[in-house]
Amino acid sequence: MNFWLHCKLMDAVGLRAQEHGVKAFEIIEHDASKYIVASVRRGRSEDVIKARVEGLMQSMRRLVTREHKE
Repeated sequence: MNFWLHCKLMDAVGLRAQEHGVKAFEIIEHDASKYIVASVRRGRSEDVIKARVEGLMQSMRRLVTREHKE
C-alpha cells in the first residue's frame, strides 16, 4: 500500500470511528521494527528478540488503552 492510500484509509477509519463515538488510535510499530533489525545484526537469539518485541507491543497497547479510557 502506498503512503497516500494509507493516509486516506486512516482518515476514513478515524472519521467513521468519530461518527460512532469511538476514539481510534494508530499504533506505530516502527520501534519494534528498528529493534528487530538492530538485534539481528548484533547476533541476538530469536527468543530474546521475540520476548523484547512482545514487551514493546504490550506496553504500547497499555498506553493506547489508558488514553482510550480517559
